[in-house]
Amino acid sequence: MATCPSFCPPAPAGHGGFDYSPILANPTLNHIARLLDHPLNGDATARSRIVHHVQLGAASSQKVIDLLAQSTLLITTSSRDELIVTLSSLYHIPAYRDKIAGLVIPGQAPVSSVTQKILDASGIPYIRIFQSTADVFSAITGHISKISGEDEEKIDLICSSAEKAIDFDAIDRLVCDDAPFSTAMIRYQQETCIVQPVVVHWQKRCCTCGCC
Repeated sequence: MATCPSFCPPAPAGHGGFDYSPILANPTLNHIARLLDHPLNGDATARSRIVHHVQLGAASSQKVIDLLAQSTLLITTSSRDELIVTLSSLYHIPAYRDKIAGLVIPGQAPVSSVTQKILDASGIPYIRIFQSTADVFSAITGHISKISGEDEEKIDLICSSAEKAIDFDAIDRLVCDDAPFSTAMIRYQQETCIVQPVVVHWQKRCCTCGCC
């Protein structure tokens, strides 16, 4: 049996938003600290730095250094004194500072006093946590980052690319069209750089006579 066209729902219209961006998707050091529920020590100005890679410091010190990628968070157990000292020393070199985002130092073994002094003096951001390396690695790699008000780099990217990434004229046309179902729109407040979702509800009509 044929269906009356007036009762057939219209095909939904979709418009793209932001493409995938590592800057928006990846967590900051402050997010990692909150996730692990432990304080972030070291350089306070690096709290909003975005972590693009996570690496386990299980190999030799030289191998770990060779494998460093841009903005890498190193997870190395507290018993690896030589690796902690090496990374702390390299953090002062600009070429390696771009690669070393910070350290997470898990494990029950205490960090030696000499290593702790070098670690603190270097200013490298680090989190000391008394859990296993496996638990810390699983928690960080399984975490889904969300944007908060302190993520200045992420917010700046949204503000600078919103007008290019989102077709607001197309959304306005969808909202202004007499659609029978609810249509979602996005109101862009340029003065505050906020992208705010707004849902506009339209009355569903059972006929075209205008009585309902």
